Amino acid sequence: MYKEWYGCTRNGKDVYLYRIQNYKGMQVSLLNFGATIVDLWIPDRFGVPRDVSLGYENLLGYETGDAFFGATVGPNANRISDAKVCIDGVEYLLDANNYENNHHSGYHTLAKQLWEVKSQKEDEICFRVTNPHLAQRFPGNMECCVTYKVTDENQLEIRFDGVSDKTTVFNMTNHTYFNLNGSNAGNICNHMLWIEAKGYTPLRDEKSIPTGEVEDVTGTPFDFREEKAIGQDIETQHPQLLYAKGYDHNYTLSQADGIRKAATAYAKESGIRLTVYTDTPGLQFYTGNYLEGIVGKDGHRYNARDGFCLESQYYPNAVNEPKFQSPIYKAGQKYESKTIYEFTVE
Repeated sequence: MYKEWYGCTRNGKDVYLYRIQNYKGMQVSLLNFGATIVDLWIPDRFGVPRDVSLGYENLLGYETGDAFFGATVGPNANRISDAKVCIDGVEYLLDANNYENNHHSGYHTLAKQLWEVKSQKEDEICFRVTNPHLAQRFPGNMECCVTYKVTDENQLEIRFDGVSDKTTVFNMTNHTYFNLNGSNAGNICNHMLWIEAKGYTPLRDEKSIPTGEVEDVTGTPFDFREEKAIGQDIETQHPQLLYAKGYDHNYTLSQADGIRKAATAYAKESGIRLTVYTDTPGLQFYTGNYLEGIVGKDGHRYNARDGFCLESQYYPNAVNEPKFQSPIYKAGQKYESKTIYEFTVE
């Protein structure tokens, strides 16, 4: 088990870096701040390790930045319209931190909190955090856990668990930005992508709240059912791409029960293929459209589309859309979700 001091938060709390790994050379480094993935090393087709995740230069970046590199986001990922939710007849006003909407649970998101290490082994680590009622303006005394496990099949398993003593929202995700050629390799538009989804949730406007409808991807730039380059259609003048300055949309996955294959991405240069498995109803595909001049690892400055995210989730604003599967859990009801990022070489 590997652990080293990483730095101090602005309020003087120690932050530590932990590493889990397998015998094939896959290594993942994580912080107890935000239960965050700092780096993710995968051997390429030549056996040379590449860090395929974007990240900040130091702890201050993770504390103050808004890109959410590698972070555990919760209790609710993505956006809630008008920063409010009604649960059991009570309206809860949330942080309006993205226009008038709530984004990634507001200013006190789990991504900006110090977690405790519940357990650690050579290939697995579990982080836990507790929040009192209304600490994030969501109801209930919450306990949340995230467990990362590296397998001998070069899979990174991520398991989310949560429970509250009041009916509340649970919709957690991991916000890693991938670049399968390396964290400082630049534009990802030549990566090949496949997504198992015949529908997506279009946006109302540039504020990125879904309309509440599901649209067929057929004949649109959003159709990735046949593998194609991420950049193939990204510059088309489709209104949805103009709203988000690229892809930042939720895909509606098949409604089969349990974990299933949701997406793949491939980089020819490194030969690394990423396959995503999840049990969630949705998958957010984001092409890092707002990474303008952010200082990252080794002082490298990230630009738009230097990384992409494939975030497992309930649909955005599902708490306010009766047509969407709800992420609201009853008091005492256990929230569980699992996502797997699998890496192979070709």
